[in-house]
Amino acid sequence: MFRNIAALIFLLILGACQNQQEGEKATRVESNPKVTPAMEEEEPAIQRIVAFKFKEGATKEAINQHMRYFEALSDSIPQILSYRAGSTFPVDYESTADFDVLHYSTFSSEEDIKIYFEHPAHQRFIKANQAIWDNVTVINARLD
Repeated sequence: MFRNIAALIFLLILGACQNQQEGEKATRVESNPKVTPAMEEEEPAIQRIVAFKFKEGATKEAINQHMRYFEALSDSIPQILSYRAGSTFPVDYESTADFDVLHYSTFSSEEDIKIYFEHPAHQRFIKANQAIWDNVTVINARLD
């Protein structure tokens, strides 16, 4: 478990660095990535990573629905300043976290995260997709 948490923290830092360095490049499960522009601020206040492990036997169609549905949240919830997503992959030279996809979102404040979490669109996403989730981990970090 410690390795999973350490790997997610590493991914958070890596994602924040890539977000600054790569601008609008994104890695996604499907070939057409969507990156929503961040608000015109020097530095976003909070980066949120949500990591999902899908249940064994989850269909590609169900996973793609999950990805499309999560992506659409950025169109429905104005508190999401930017959004990216990507599939994880193992490497042979280090231990990697046991998750399938990561969603990166940027928010201005903790209150905005609470609004997002309670938003009806987010609650519909949970109800529509939770049946295929084996594990979900959330990390929030202030970007100073």
